[in-house]
Amino acid sequence: MKTDADKSVFIYPNPATDVLNIEHNQDATIRIYDMRGVLLYNEKSSGSKTNVDVRKFKNSKILLLNVLSDKNSEFVKIIVE
Repeated sequence: MKTDADKSVFIYPNPATDVLNIEHNQDATIRIYDMRGVLLYNEKSSGSKTNVDVRKFKNSKILLLNVLSDKNSEFVKIIVE
């Protein structure tokens, strides 16, 4: 079982209304999919923090976030209100 100390990605707030903050340890590709698997967002991040405006995803209440780096790939369910 992973603890917070083991996580390499932190996402907040979840549920999100305007901006979703994604903190990661290294350069990463951020992808967001709807529940049908349609890619809605795809961005390379060269820093340790990415902010995504989720207002454009209001029609999709539940999304799947993928943070992909050289060492890791994490999937997290996010909720848009």
